[in-house]
Amino acid sequence: MRGYSPFDKPFTDISAEDLVALTEATEGWYIEYKREVPKADAIAKSIAAFANTYGGWLFYGVEEKSKAEPVAGSFPGIDRADVDPSMQRMRQAIATL
Repeated sequence: MRGYSPFDKPFTDISAEDLVALTEATEGWYIEYKREVPKADAIAKSIAAFANTYGGWLFYGVEEKSKAEPVAGSFPGIDRADVDPSMQRMRQAIATL
């Protein structure tokens, strides 16, 4: 069985332009949108939830359109200065699982 993907191409072929598909991909069982990268414990909780169900996609730097319409509404991204600290938090979160 192949896992869910909001994209119509393999992961290795996804580019920034493909993110427009997320404007139609509802947050829920398989997708979680976060505007900012949270603390390591929140990252670990999200990853564990996906790992204990059917897998999924966790997007940081993507803001939900609204609670009533839980699709990607904007793509503010992650500040360049925050990329390394964010990656460290993600690694720390994964190491604690």
